[in-house]
Amino acid sequence: MRKFSKWMVLAVAIGLFLLAPDARAEASRNFVAGSHLLGANFGLKLYRAPQGALTYDYGLVSFGTGELTTLALGAYLSANPGWATLAARWSIQVNVLNGLNLYFGTLVGASYEYLRETHIWLLGSNPFPTWDACLGLRYMFNDHWGFHSEFAPTVWPDFALPFITMGVNCKI
Repeated sequence: MRKFSKWMVLAVAIGLFLLAPDARAEASRNFVAGSHLLGANFGLKLYRAPQGALTYDYGLVSFGTGELTTLALGAYLSANPGWATLAARWSIQVNVLNGLNLYFGTLVGASYEYLRETHIWLLGSNPFPTWDACLGLRYMFNDHWGFHSEFAPTVWPDFALPFITMGVNCKI
């Protein structure tokens, strides 16, 4: 048990070291024009199974004092046991504090149902069109790594995003 405790302390120390904010310029942690951001998340969809997703965002243009607000475009790929979705997404991202980012976005794309139980009777096609909207909060621990949470208030199961999502981000 003592060896396990030592290894746990070492693992926590290394984790805190990797996640600690560094002393570089504040702007390096904010999402601005020219930023590339990869995301991986896991969410829960009402009435459906858990859903995993990969996202990409590119900062197109920043405006406002000190590049406070940024328009971003990107891609969204998700899957759950029932269907997969591929979509284009856009968002307005506001740098609230150093490393803290609030954003609102929508996505439009297509979903393909594996099980063919729900949408064939509803839409008569597979793949079927989908869209959604979300409100998110992101905190960047350092220049490259961060955590985010998204809330998509659309509860109809056909919408692409899970109701609540949590994930990690990597700024490249």
